[in-house]
Amino acid sequence: MTDITADSAPFASGRGSQAGMGETAVSDDKPAVVRRLILAAFTMLFVELALIRWLGANVVHLSYFSNFVLLGSFLGIGAGFLISRKSWSIWPFSLPLLVVLVIAVVKFPVSIERTGSDIIYFTSLRVYGPPAWLALPLVFVTVAAIVAGPAELVGRCFAKLTPLTAYRWDLIGSLAGILTFTALSFLHAPSIVWGLMAVVPILS
Repeated sequence: MTDITADSAPFASGRGSQAGMGETAVSDDKPAVVRRLILAAFTMLFVELALIRWLGANVVHLSYFSNFVLLGSFLGIGAGFLISRKSWSIWPFSLPLLVVLVIAVVKFPVSIERTGSDIIYFTSLRVYGPPAWLALPLVFVTVAAIVAGPAELVGRCFAKLTPLTAYRWDLIGSLAGILTFTALSFLHAPSIVWGLMAVVPILS
């Protein structure tokens, strides 16, 4: 597979150092750049939306602080675009961090104790699992780091294409991620399908 990087000379010295969608050798193969941009934009939007929904359903603190994952995603996207100008890459850490986050949430879920049919007030809940002061910052930082990976690739692809071409294919990839998320939600797809849809573009 052809590799992508920014046009800067420092980054060219790191060519061939990574595998998969985040490899760093310089290439002028425009079709390969476009394909990489579509996959990266798809991954960025789909993973963001999937994490917002899945974490909100498994970490009860996020039912109250509902914008934490969204804000972490925004931070990650901005950081990824900035990193795309650097000679180093955060992309290789995105998938391992995503796996760690999923395992941590599955093994240490944050749930509530509920008995009877009384109305629940968030401030009076008895919560089981990591406390909010620990869970929320970890979720925020981890989500930002995960999303920064595909955002970095989007930024590197932008450097290889003309602006209008890059925006067009970025929009197409982003819409594909949103539509895929919508379709899986409508079909009530199990969590394993969500995971596969996030991982397959990363490994392709």
